[in-house]
Amino acid sequence: MESEEITAGIYTGEGASHSWTWFVEVLDPMEGVKKVYLDEADVSHESLAKLDIFLMGGGDVYGMALALGKKGAHALENFVENGGIFLGSCAGAYLVMSGVNLPPYDPFCLIDAGMVNYAISPPILPGILPKYLVPYGKGYVFYPAYGPVELEMIGKPLLSNREKMVAPLYGGPVIDPGEGAQPLGYYGGRQKGCIALADEAYLEETFNGGCAAAWAQKGEGKVFLFGPHLECPGFPGGNDAIRKVVGLAKGERMNLTASEGLMPTKEEKRENRRGRSSCVGLKSHRYYKFNSERKKKQLQSIKRELSNARIVAFGLEKMPVSWNVGTKVWEPEKIRLFVEFCWCRIERLEKAVAAEKGNGTEEEELEKLVESVVRTREMIRDLKKRLDQGTETTDLAMHLFRHLKRQTVMLLETSG
Repeated sequence: MESEEITAGIYTGEGASHSWTWFVEVLDPMEGVKKVYLDEADVSHESLAKLDIFLMGGGDVYGMALALGKKGAHALENFVENGGIFLGSCAGAYLVMSGVNLPPYDPFCLIDAGMVNYAISPPILPGILPKYLVPYGKGYVFYPAYGPVELEMIGKPLLSNREKMVAPLYGGPVIDPGEGAQPLGYYGGRQKGCIALADEAYLEETFNGGCAAAWAQKGEGKVFLFGPHLECPGFPGGNDAIRKVVGLAKGERMNLTASEGLMPTKEEKRENRRGRSSCVGLKSHRYYKFNSERKKKQLQSIKRELSNARIVAFGLEKMPVSWNVGTKVWEPEKIRLFVEFCWCRIERLEKAVAAEKGNGTEEEELEKLVESVVRTREMIRDLKKRLDQGTETTDLAMHLFRHLKRQTVMLLETSG
């Protein structure tokens, strides 16, 4: 008997970085999975009741907690208690751990777990950039390492065997599982390209062998925490593990394949070093027929404006600037990644418009998307101009990031 369609909610709201788009790519190949996108205002009892699983990725955990507030925290708890599955990666994992209990995090408590990578005097190497240290209480949450790490997955009874895989660690926790929380996997050491940020003694004694993933039953539902970004494209073992968790909502048994596809290929490693997702956007150069000349021109405008935005974003990425907001350091690279993701989805949009599929690809919707990408291009150029002039850019950069998230959701919803 075929599994019923499930609905997977992906958090795209305040505090979320570009990494939520990785969930989109990982879930794309799964049949019978409907993706919906929720910002902080959508995280309510009513909206979550329509979901089978809710995924929260990386970003500014402080911003997430403030935006969601007690109302969002109670909605998440009610969702899981009544049978929903919560999957938190990186910031999404920190948010719901009981050990992260200072305001504004205190209402969020979905799993009995804490963070090992916290200290009054962190064991970090001299000269480490402040972006790898996040003030918390009287001490700091610190990043032991930054980049690809080996994971040794166990996770009985949910995982049927023991496997090694690689996934990138970009600030996620070393988890301290509490009562009722069961480890799913452990850190097995740094891989090529991973930067050591803590001293070797700490890495050997605490980080290596530390808990990288855990889960717990809560009421009728389940909570999953992942320190590394298993959802990052180009890491097939981690991507498969995410799909296995999503498969639980379909009643599937969680079981990682035993031999193939657990390590990135050479091509995938090259793409990861570039910081890009697996983009297949316009490579096929297919041509579609549209039933409206206006729609054809609108799509041409979207492609042209995104192409121009990409050019400016690539130039912006080389500038030595970053913006500190909440617990997150935002770099120009994140702007380019959002634009690149949209660029890679253009063919899907064209196909949906030509086939009259998706959420109703009417001319009015396409016009809104045209206006959005024009605004994106204008803001990126304005940002670069201000940086060249040496003027303050934090407010504009944060406004741009929020706009890019809304634009990306708009494109996804229009293309179906």
